[in-house]
Amino acid sequence: MKKAPIGILDGGFEGINIFEKLVKKYPYESFIYINDLQNYPYEGKEIEDINNYVKRNVDYLLSKDVKAIICVNASIIEYCIEYLESVNNKDNTLIKLYLVDSIINYINLNFEQKNMLLLGKEYILKANLFQKNFKYNHLYNIASDELENIIFENKTKTSNSFKITREVLRPVISKPVDIIIFIDSYLENLSIELKEYCNFNEIIDLAQIISSELMVKNIFTYTKEKGRNIIVSNIDKNDFYKKVYWIKKYSYEKLSN
Repeated sequence: MKKAPIGILDGGFEGINIFEKLVKKYPYESFIYINDLQNYPYEGKEIEDINNYVKRNVDYLLSKDVKAIICVNASIIEYCIEYLESVNNKDNTLIKLYLVDSIINYINLNFEQKNMLLLGKEYILKANLFQKNFKYNHLYNIASDELENIIFENKTKTSNSFKITREVLRPVISKPVDIIIFIDSYLENLSIELKEYCNFNEIIDLAQIISSELMVKNIFTYTKEKGRNIIVSNIDKNDFYKKVYWIKKYSYEKLSN
């Protein structure tokens, strides 16, 4: 596989923890993480506009000669899958991974007919991208919107975060759960609170799932040249890192909207 970057395509911050984990796991690979904070969330917007927003970011990744694009955002899959399927690079060698499919494949392979807790934004749960494809015994759908507010307000591991988590998880507190599935990687920042109020066996590791699929596709170059990692968005750098205060600061490029 050629020495080229791996692109991570996001809408909001849903895949930011996946990016950081992959960077740490593969220090000799280069990753470009790009999102669209000026226009996200896409819910309620015209589909043509959404596709144009996504196309702009995909065009940026292709201009950097990425060897793979990992789409880590469920809304992009919901609205833009036909466009993404049509995308390729000049050599027709572009590898594409969709986190939605990766989650579904992992769950059905390892947890078929088990008890599952699915955490996601309310509008993503309503889109039914996951539920219609999971093979489960019991599937509990819990909206994560209130939990996300805890994270972005920097209030994890507080008495309030435990209180809110307990209320959100109330429908499943006494239920046995084999796997907690979250769609947005930053929800792992609440793992301590989740462990307090949910009787589960495993929490999904989104970065590990993606890593395993990349390994199967033999995408890594295995050189000893350190990778160069960059974050790209359309808001100011300081505003970006203020929102995701828990991640390391990487090279940053602001795109005009």
